[in-house]
Amino acid sequence: MKPEKYRKIKEPLAPLYKMAAGGAACFLKTLCGLRVERAGDIPASGPLLVLCSHQGMTDFAVTAAALLPRRLHFVCSENFFRKPLLAPVLHAMGVIPKVQFSADPRCIASILRTLKGGGAVCVYPAGQTSMVGRPGEIGRAIARLVKKSGANVAALRLHGGFFTRSRFAKGLNRGRIDARLSLLFTPEQLKTLTDDEVYDGVCAAIDYDEYRWQKETGAQFRSRHRARGYQNMLCVCPRCGAHWTWRDRGNRVFCTQCGNAGAVGRDMRLHAEQGAVLPETLPQWLDMLRRGWEKRLLDGEFAMKSHALCRRWDGRRFAPDGGGEIALDEHSFCYTPHSGETVCVKNETLPAMRCVPGAYLELEAGAQGTLRFYPDEGRSVTEWKLAQEYLHERAERQKKVRCDRVDSD
Repeated sequence: MKPEKYRKIKEPLAPLYKMAAGGAACFLKTLCGLRVERAGDIPASGPLLVLCSHQGMTDFAVTAAALLPRRLHFVCSENFFRKPLLAPVLHAMGVIPKVQFSADPRCIASILRTLKGGGAVCVYPAGQTSMVGRPGEIGRAIARLVKKSGANVAALRLHGGFFTRSRFAKGLNRGRIDARLSLLFTPEQLKTLTDDEVYDGVCAAIDYDEYRWQKETGAQFRSRHRARGYQNMLCVCPRCGAHWTWRDRGNRVFCTQCGNAGAVGRDMRLHAEQGAVLPETLPQWLDMLRRGWEKRLLDGEFAMKSHALCRRWDGRRFAPDGGGEIALDEHSFCYTPHSGETVCVKNETLPAMRCVPGAYLELEAGAQGTLRFYPDEGRSVTEWKLAQEYLHERAERQKKVRCDRVDSD
């Protein structure tokens, strides 16, 4: 199905929405320990823009349950509308498609039109679920959207969703999910605030740190397979330095190269076995990787390359498109097919790439369309994605420094 077919946004179908949201609320409260706290008077009708933390795969269900009885128009990746069986359901639920990690004027127009008609729209400013339990970069364009909306703006801060069902996990961990809904801005307040003040307010309202929250609340998560999927996250062994050598079994993870091992406990931390070397949390893993990338950049040695199979979206499906080499350096991500011209996208203009850990990366390549890459080593997908996002953030920082210098001169 072509996603463009579903660009005309309709009101969520009441019976379907109420059944789905009500069922989700019952499931989440019973099995996942959902707790919803409301702070302030959230309007029961009229234009409402809801901004939400984006942690894991349960976020849409949690948000729908927390806002009942209001029916929300969720904004989600256009990629979901490419699934033939799912697309009609999303359309019936009033979901607004967006081209992920790119400016999408049609999506913005749909949001503003829906709000003008008195509807409620939910936006996840980070644009993607978390990889490590901390929020990703939030684009400053969210402030312009909020000011243009002229609507009441609510914030939904989530905790526990990442541990319950993360992007890379293979199952559900039963424990606790906290949702705090508050009124962030009124239309009158928005008229008096600058873009920077709105942006700072949004970031503060939906910020989270899952490991700090778990430590403060003592939340525990039950599952016999808490470590499933971690083999696709733990890119480098901190003891032997080998890449992509991790395996998971039940609640245990181990390096097949040197035997370094540990277990994911009910507190969702990594507990090293005797003599093993393991960071305690995934953010610490990411910080370790970033220090390595920064050193390689300073030494002029940063480069990632791999052969990859490629599939291209042809309007109906991802059709085989041969293969070639993918490469990432300080400046850009490039794909060089066995036959044809090289496609390059600068890191400065590419906030992130879609991915399924352990399987593939997806790139919106402008006139080339959507390209899906399957590297020879599937476990490398996470490292490709996290490294590219790090290089984007680094390019943004350098750009800001240059602009500040020009302003000071």
